[in-house]
Amino acid sequence: MSSLSTDLEMFLLALYQQTNDPIIWVDEHGRIIFLNSKAEVFFGYEKNELIGQDIEILIPDKFKKNYRLFKEKYQKKPISKQIDRGKKLQAQHKNKTILEIDLSLYPITIPTGQKAIAILIRDVQDYRDYEKELINIHNHDSLTGLMTGAYLHHKLQEIISSDGSLNQLFALCMIDIDHFKQINDIYGHDS
Repeated sequence: MSSLSTDLEMFLLALYQQTNDPIIWVDEHGRIIFLNSKAEVFFGYEKNELIGQDIEILIPDKFKKNYRLFKEKYQKKPISKQIDRGKKLQAQHKNKTILEIDLSLYPITIPTGQKAIAILIRDVQDYRDYEKELINIHNHDSLTGLMTGAYLHHKLQEIISSDGSLNQLFALCMIDIDHFKQINDIYGHDS
């Protein structure tokens, strides 16, 4: 092996260690063969606790069956793939906390010539929390906390068109307050 390729390999390994996202490499059997320091922190394991373990250790029990089906299919034709962004993917921390993630898979050949899969993981919990906050802001009045007219209309349509399948009773009370703007101006706005 030339010095140039060794230097390049060392550079790439250093780059993997410096990235802000967790990265894990697994062999063709799904056993972890490499992880960067961000993966150790994100999942709460020391490197030596994960090397040689099946990647399933990081998958919540309720998703392991689906993972096995995906793994079997993916092994037949490994391609670079970002796992569907719209899906709510989850991983599991050592302390059993559920982690919201996005991930991408990349078939690689490591310096020993062994085939592997590089898994790039993105922590999306903050994005999901921010998304929920934006939806709440969009659907609720900032002053009163009540539903906006458009959201109220949407929820009523949802309930009415459910043909009772939501199994909920509901009542609607409409209150019309004359000159409510004046009440807002005097009591409702921050000074």
